[in-house]
Amino acid sequence: MQNEQDNNGRQVPSVWLTHAAVMSSSLDDSVEFYRGILGLQLRTVGDDPIRKGRRRAVMTDSEGRDIVEIIEMAEMAHPSIPGRGGIHHIGFTLPVREWHSLRSRMDANAYPYHEIGRRLFVRDSDGLILEIEPLSPSSRGATASEGAPSSAEASPASESATTTTAESAS
Repeated sequence: MQNEQDNNGRQVPSVWLTHAAVMSSSLDDSVEFYRGILGLQLRTVGDDPIRKGRRRAVMTDSEGRDIVEIIEMAEMAHPSIPGRGGIHHIGFTLPVREWHSLRSRMDANAYPYHEIGRRLFVRDSDGLILEIEPLSPSSRGATASEGAPSSAEASPASESATTTTAESAS
């Protein structure tokens, strides 16, 4: 992978971690922790555009960059899962050319993934979900979700979901 240059001519890495998504049994309690204890800002809270029937919140740093996506999963409160949240997925961005190359490599190796809108969802060897979006040249430094499908674009009626193999990546 080649490094690209930012607007100031500095070399920037080709891949960026854009956010971590954590599962929570109580969205309100988690938002209060990340805001009240860690000092993050609440950017949005509402229906999850990908996981139907779930609510989510996105927390940002003081410069508006996405840091944590909190996904409410009431089943996390089950007694068999005492006192634990969990990582749901990790989000990355890649330059557009690298994103297409990654998709081509997965196709060539018959590696299972889902494509929803402009996002690839793939599991690593331990089953952790990776969400990989193409980076538009002007979007680095903006919030991680810019360029992602809106709630309307990600709805089942207009969502273009593709699974490349018989196995599911999610």
